[in-house]
Amino acid sequence: MTTTHDGGLSSEHPASADDILRGALEAADLRTLLMALFHITGDFGWLEYRPCRDVNLIADEGAGFSRGVQQEIRSAAYAVLKVPTRCCCSECCVPASAKKSARNMRH
Repeated sequence: MTTTHDGGLSSEHPASADDILRGALEAADLRTLLMALFHITGDFGWLEYRPCRDVNLIADEGAGFSRGVQQEIRSAAYAVLKVPTRCCCSECCVPASAKKSARNMRH
């Protein structure tokens, strides 16, 4: 069985790691995803995006962002989180931005 984009299970087609990541990013809370991007990349530019304040019990899934900004955040997260599957070591697969962020946290 495999996971579908909506979190369900399907036995028809095996889901690739790429499909699973894309599905998870589509379902991710944009507020959380935005802060994850900031922490992983160390890029303060991500802090310029301001989600809409929402006091509802169930917050707006789009966080008040336009569809274009939502897609920009998800695409950037995909680029940062996608790890090549052709090797088995973390040294060459970890993005330089993540290495920089890790160095900054040690200091």
